[in-house]
Amino acid sequence: MRGLARIVFFGAVGAAVLYGAYLLVFPQYTHRFRITITVDDNGKPRVGSGVVTVTYQNVDALLVNQKSWNVSARGPAPWVDLGQKGIIAAAIYSYTPVNYEPMPYSAADLSFVAYYGAKHHDPKLSKANIENISREAGLRKLRLDQMPEFIWIPDVANPNSAELVPADKFSEIIGPGIQLSSVTVEITDAGSDNSLYQKLPWLSGMERDQYRRLVVSSIPFKLNATYLVGDLHPF
Repeated sequence: MRGLARIVFFGAVGAAVLYGAYLLVFPQYTHRFRITITVDDNGKPRVGSGVVTVTYQNVDALLVNQKSWNVSARGPAPWVDLGQKGIIAAAIYSYTPVNYEPMPYSAADLSFVAYYGAKHHDPKLSKANIENISREAGLRKLRLDQMPEFIWIPDVANPNSAELVPADKFSEIIGPGIQLSSVTVEITDAGSDNSLYQKLPWLSGMERDQYRRLVVSSIPFKLNATYLVGDLHPF
């Protein structure tokens, strides 16, 4: 037993050393931020939020004379309960082929949009920005041209009811008197919750299934688990 315990111990130490060396070569920077959405429902404020975790990993060592990052994001998406009108959520990853302007952002980009006015592929976004974003403080209110992509699910029992809603078209698409009031972003240490999974009982099964099948975006729009949870995780 002592011999086995030694093997396990030194194996664990070796794995920790290798992982530490890996992070030295490919450093990671993780931050969390809370997105809060306020919707005016015929004079009644409806508020919902969610915490998004984003990790940037520097992969310069794999390239020659280039700067590159692997980016991963995880939600669940911030969302607002609209009562009988379903829910509205800010997509963690946006559905790219949209035909409206301004082009919406992925929720995964909103911390850099809010604090630095940039997205991760914007040349204005520096390594220092990525390293320091977790230390930023204060609430930031987004402008109309900085809004995330919104997904409306009018029938929470039916994922096929989902459709895209531009930030300035809430009343036109969702119903009269429904307007987006504000979207704010704030760096936080808080973790995410499972309220969206509880509201959408089919979401975990969709995530599991799409992780196995490596589902990607489809045209025309059809709800994909990555829009609501970010990078898919095995269960």
